[in-house]
Amino acid sequence: MIRPVPKPVRAPKRKPQPLRRGKPLERSWMRKGAKKTKHSRRPREFGFISFCHARGCELALDRDTQRILGIVHDCAFERVEFAHLGDKRRYEVGDIGACLCVTVHRGIDGRLGGKLSWYVELGRAGQHLIRMRFANRARAAWDALTPAERERWEEVARARLSSLRAPRRR
Repeated sequence: MIRPVPKPVRAPKRKPQPLRRGKPLERSWMRKGAKKTKHSRRPREFGFISFCHARGCELALDRDTQRILGIVHDCAFERVEFAHLGDKRRYEVGDIGACLCVTVHRGIDGRLGGKLSWYVELGRAGQHLIRMRFANRARAAWDALTPAERERWEEVARARLSSLRAPRRR
């Protein structure tokens, strides 16, 4: 004997809930104000970064390093990036670093280890020394500037930042 299949039963309709008007709709992306994170608090030296960009790649400037490492690398036609080379966390110490061309910056990757063969062969102590040598040379050149020259680089950095933050016309 075949049993009949029961008909599906609909769930009872729920009462519509009234809208609550006590609080306006708020999403996380609607909140105003700067984030209070460790990265937003770190000291920035945009004038120093602009100055380093104008100098070019530190490896190209440091002829002794190229002789020691036996590198034949022409950085003249490559884009230059600011590499944070400090040992401590960036948000604690500010901008310790130097500008390196894309090949060198991505090859050493801003930290110990790296990918380039000459950088790996240096070992941990050698990598630390070469990074600090680049950073110290850039900082020494910045410290040798007069206050008027530093202020000029700060203005260059402010102009660059304002042009980046300006709304684009469509």
